[in-house]
Amino acid sequence: MAEILKISDLTEGKFLAFDLHDLVALIPSEGERLTWCVFPMGESLEVSGDGFPYGLTAEEFGRRVDASGSGVPLPWEGLLALALSIHQTIWGLFLGCQKAEVFTEIGAMFDDDWRYLDRASPAFYDAIDIAFQAVDSSFWLVSAKDPTVRERIRNAFRDEEVIATV
Repeated sequence: MAEILKISDLTEGKFLAFDLHDLVALIPSEGERLTWCVFPMGESLEVSGDGFPYGLTAEEFGRRVDASGSGVPLPWEGLLALALSIHQTIWGLFLGCQKAEVFTEIGAMFDDDWRYLDRASPAFYDAIDIAFQAVDSSFWLVSAKDPTVRERIRNAFRDEEVIATV
């Protein structure tokens, strides 16, 4: 079973009070054991920041992700570096799983072209251990198989709700 959390903690200025770096900080030992991939969503990966992996700018990295059919794989250290370099994630899908070969099948695991976490097939939730998705810089969707990880993430935020259980 996996729950999909919607997290939308805001600052007083009505901006998201957290980003990818805050999420990955909650899963250090679990994240290190997984293979990670930044996956295209149908919308462009849109982030602002600098110091991206592979010596690319934010825009170049976004184009590389968008052009990929099965995402851009990153080791845990690469995901950490990416997360620390991002000032704000507008759109983005960051997936962690045990087996990297799963990433080539992700596109077929969604019911339509929009790859929102709550629109994935049951096979997606079986294959993916942790998923973080930024949606239009308005909120994040989070899914995690491990109930301890889910609880840790839920307890780290004020404005979170379970929007689906699969």
